[in-house]
Amino acid sequence: MLSYTLLSLIMTYPLFWVKGQAVFDPGDPLFNAYVLAWDYGLEWWKPDRLRRLFDANIMYPAGQSLAFSEHLLGNMPLIWPVRALGGNPILAYNTVLLISFVLSAFFAFLLARFWLKDPTGAFLVGLLFAFSPARMGQLSHLQILTVQWSPLALLFLELYLRRGRFRHLLGFLGAFLWQFLSSFYLGYFLSLLVAAYLLYSFWPRLRPGPPAAPIFPLKRLVALVMGLTALGVLAVFPIARPYLAVQEEWGLKRALWEPISGSADLITSYLSTPESNCLYGWLTAHLKSRFNPWEKYLFPGLITLFLAGHGLRGRKQPGSQERGSALFAFLALASFLLSCGPILTVFDRWTPIPLPYLLFHYLVPGFSSMRVPARLGVMTQLSLSLLAGYGLAGIGARNPDGTTAGRTRLLGTWPTRSLKALLVSLALLEQVSFPLPVYPVPDAQPLPYQRWLRSQGEAIPLIELPATGQLEDYGELLRQVNYTFSAAQHRQATANGYSGFWPASFFFLQNRAAAFPAAEAVTYLAAAGIRRFVLHLDELEPGRVARLRDELAHSPFLYHEADFGEVQVYRWRPRETSGGQAPLLGKEPDPGGFQTGTSAARSPGSMLHREQMSDSQGLVTLTRERPALGLLLPAQVSAGCEWNLGLFLRPAAGAGPVAWGQGFPLTRVGFRAIWTKTAGESLKQEFQVNLPPAVLFSEGQAPHFSLPGVKVPRDPGLYRLRVEATTWPGLADEGTVTVIARDLPTSAGEPEKLAASYQEIKVETRGGLLNLDRVFLSLDLVNTGEAIWLSRPPSPLGQVFLLYRWYEGESLVGSGEIPLLSDVYPGQVYRLRKTLLYGPDHPGRYDLEIDLVSRYFFSLAQAGTLPARVVVEITGQPKKGGVVRR
Repeated sequence: MLSYTLLSLIMTYPLFWVKGQAVFDPGDPLFNAYVLAWDYGLEWWKPDRLRRLFDANIMYPAGQSLAFSEHLLGNMPLIWPVRALGGNPILAYNTVLLISFVLSAFFAFLLARFWLKDPTGAFLVGLLFAFSPARMGQLSHLQILTVQWSPLALLFLELYLRRGRFRHLLGFLGAFLWQFLSSFYLGYFLSLLVAAYLLYSFWPRLRPGPPAAPIFPLKRLVALVMGLTALGVLAVFPIARPYLAVQEEWGLKRALWEPISGSADLITSYLSTPESNCLYGWLTAHLKSRFNPWEKYLFPGLITLFLAGHGLRGRKQPGSQERGSALFAFLALASFLLSCGPILTVFDRWTPIPLPYLLFHYLVPGFSSMRVPARLGVMTQLSLSLLAGYGLAGIGARNPDGTTAGRTRLLGTWPTRSLKALLVSLALLEQVSFPLPVYPVPDAQPLPYQRWLRSQGEAIPLIELPATGQLEDYGELLRQVNYTFSAAQHRQATANGYSGFWPASFFFLQNRAAAFPAAEAVTYLAAAGIRRFVLHLDELEPGRVARLRDELAHSPFLYHEADFGEVQVYRWRPRETSGGQAPLLGKEPDPGGFQTGTSAARSPGSMLHREQMSDSQGLVTLTRERPALGLLLPAQVSAGCEWNLGLFLRPAAGAGPVAWGQGFPLTRVGFRAIWTKTAGESLKQEFQVNLPPAVLFSEGQAPHFSLPGVKVPRDPGLYRLRVEATTWPGLADEGTVTVIARDLPTSAGEPEKLAASYQEIKVETRGGLLNLDRVFLSLDLVNTGEAIWLSRPPSPLGQVFLLYRWYEGESLVGSGEIPLLSDVYPGQVYRLRKTLLYGPDHPGRYDLEIDLVSRYFFSLAQAGTLPARVVVEITGQPKKGGVVRR
């Protein structure tokens, strides 16, 4: 182990030598450091520890936000000593990363030592597995590096199959559980490897003829399956349940193209290495995939392939070792095929050839949420490393008759040892990837404003600004991960966040926050429950800071709460309508029961709150009193069809503009559609819908959403359609609609019958903190044709959406799409209200062109509906090229 420790320190240089002040990459490592810090700071002695664990303090007001990525609980025993002795979260993260290399090498060594009975070959196996490109290419992903428990699990599995000792069964179940707790990705991958292992081990029972390998007692397999079942029910399922809930709540299922793009290429992936690889990095650079290349560095090395081939070609070992090389060859082949994903990819070209992973994607719960099958290459590397160990152990010896007595020396003792040492040295040289790049983390220790926020002891949700939510901008992505790591330091609920998945509520809030401190932005955020604004002046253009300070000083609903130099903290507070400042509220509005690691704000028992705030447009009422529901009903629909029924929200009874917020946590609202005819109820259907975290009815908005796939009765006639919320009693609306026997034309079937009219077009700009002015579009789209605009056809063919283009003179400088959220029937009006557009990157005078498009058919302009054009003046400063770290 000492040798592996020294090698790990060298191969990861200088990560462990920066003393907790830098990480390998400014993205995922910072997020994983946040997760470890969140896990460590949790009050584990409290009875609701699991709910508190997954209700992480990012992406407010979405609940269970830790389940958007890995929880990393299996690493807690490794970081507790570091944090208990005063180490910061970055030091704890880098320590876990280093230990993963040491333990991966050591446990692979133990597995190989058991099989090979050769210490040199076993040492080589640990070296090849721990420092292979399949692992060095995943230095940003701690959840993939912590694979050390897999070889240990396989060791205990083999011991149990051979000896049947209860302690070996416990050892296997413990290592299996620890792997699941360290990474669900690796837990699933280990499950596949164990299944293949058992299939091969018990294959002699299934095939005819005399067995060529030992037959293990069937009772051991039964005990193993019972132990795994008990482990899943008692230990794994309580941790997996939040992930299943989040998958159901937010529809967290990957479209098939995502695992396809994250699959290993049949050829190039297993010939690619990280650019940091000293020997092959420059040589294989041109083989990188276009899709997530950092996930597909899987080249095992020429020495590894040579020795693995030698181990596979060699005769079977005597006694208990006779099935070893064939077993690991089978595991290597199985994991290789699965790493290639749902369909075969060759030189980045997707073929129609299906692969076994496709079955797992559709049939095994959880696989549909995994994005990168190529990560299974780490299991391929483990199997190839063991085969290479067999190859090294077989050098200098031959066993022609399968017995020990038949062994003859081909080389002398010293030449054999020298050749083995040379091969081990060359194999190590192939893995060298240092020095690694590092990125400093100045706020590894809590900054003054973070310590102040943590000392407040209040569960008052906040947002750190500037922020835009445009994650395709790398600067914004880094900003969000910085804010996420900041949340580990202050531990207050924040609307910012970085993870493997972003819920729709995140983009709602971030897009609004981009217009801060405009009245509509602050009103929207306050309605969602965000009452504190942390402003980083060092990330703004210098000319913007002075103007911003003046705007904030005259804001009627924000007051300055704390000054930390380049970081300023503001608090939302309503004022009297007369303009005089009211005293600070004695009790903050209920944020919905959000729990932090150190404090909690409990609901006072009622979810109905009314407060008033004044802005430049008059009095606005903030409320959590649920709004009313409205239906967008056409005059007639076709019998037996599936219809994306449009709905909208409207303010509940009461005078004056209203801003409504759901509170924490957001819930998926259940709806029921009931068709009733004269003869009685004929059809009933249930739905689950996500609503926005807040709505500004003061803007005249009628937010659209839809019930997708409403089944229309097959019997024509006049029906009363009632839609009611099952989880929110009282939210309902109804109307009449005629069901006709004939099929109506649609954008997918008869696109030539499409026509539209653009009415009430308004374009507004709002100053933002970081980018240019934010552009908001409002207009009415009237279906003046004969065909239905389909918002969600069975295939993308014929999907109608709004396409906008930016022109500077005659030059196209940008474009974007706005999807329709419900089907629009002939004669219906679809209203957009203050929809955010992605504008140009430079100030100037632009033409904004608006055009409806039927996907894969044509623009409606080809059918006679000419696009609308509006002149828009964009002011301000260009976007900054990067992000300034705090």
